[in-house]
Amino acid sequence: MKIINSWAHLYANFVLGAICTALALSCSKDKPEDKICTLTINVNTALSTRATGTGLDTMPNKLATRTLHIMVYDSQSGTLIKYKKIDNPDSVKNIQLAFNSGVRDIYILGNPQPSMNLDNLTDRAALRGMISDLKEEETPWFTYGGLSVEREVFDNTTMTIIPFRLVSKLIVRSIKADFAGTPWEGMQLTSPRIYMTNVVSRKKTFLMNESIPKVFLNKDSLSITDGTGNLSRNLLCDTIASAIGASPHTTRHHFTVYENYYDQFVNEPVINPTCVVIDGYLGGIKTYYMIPVNFPTSSSAWSDEYWGIMKNKIYYLDITLKGMGSDSPARSPVSDSSLLNVYSIKFQEHDLGNAEI
Repeated sequence: MKIINSWAHLYANFVLGAICTALALSCSKDKPEDKICTLTINVNTALSTRATGTGLDTMPNKLATRTLHIMVYDSQSGTLIKYKKIDNPDSVKNIQLAFNSGVRDIYILGNPQPSMNLDNLTDRAALRGMISDLKEEETPWFTYGGLSVEREVFDNTTMTIIPFRLVSKLIVRSIKADFAGTPWEGMQLTSPRIYMTNVVSRKKTFLMNESIPKVFLNKDSLSITDGTGNLSRNLLCDTIASAIGASPHTTRHHFTVYENYYDQFVNEPVINPTCVVIDGYLGGIKTYYMIPVNFPTSSSAWSDEYWGIMKNKIYYLDITLKGMGSDSPARSPVSDSSLLNVYSIKFQEHDLGNAEI
């Protein structure tokens, strides 16, 4: 009886072992170790940006790329296992990389800035902490990033990465004065200038664990040093060639900015909203018109409509000056219509409508 039980026990162990072996083989077949796989990457430029390019007022452009870096890291250890650099690519689609199978983090970095230490591309933690500087953005080769983390690559596969740029464009389409019925009726705003204030200067390139303190260009007023970018001409300041009167000034003014918005989920209001400022002389008096971009200019309650500036968008603005402005670029002028309206919100495109100040 003991012999029979012993054989039965051995047989059961054999069957159990065979099942485990079969399962192990099945698992290894599904996720083999150290198998060389080919990953085909498509960078989706169709959804990437409306921030620059020919016809940028009405239509998106393709992602302008001068240099593209692709890094593949082991998801668990963070070790760089594959790297590829592409200069002046005709296309950023069907990019093939071969590497050992496993769970991988894939990062792309387009148009790195001059001050970025590219030696850090071997270090995933350093890459996550990379900083972009607005004054080093260059039209049309704005810096962009993209990522796909914990991607299982155990066989030849194709994936799409949707990149994002940090910059947004603000386009002032028209400016006019409507002083009818005021003491300034018939007057013009002379020697006008237009510029941006409270513009965020530095952002995490990959927007991960955003914890760096906000540093502003043109903090509350125009700084000639801040307003001229290293690579982008007239980054935050532009001239207006003639006085502003009843006939609209329709030369379009384009500005490049980083995001600065109200986060309703953490209830963290923006203390220093990014603003468009027009200054000049009205009746010989220096005056300023300050318009917070996509924020209420009055003390009205926050709502979902007022988000401030988000990344990778175009903001359009038409401005009507209704009376005397303020004595400071940091204060809104007193006006019967001090609320900035938001209209026609589309994917990655905001039309701020008509601001009357």
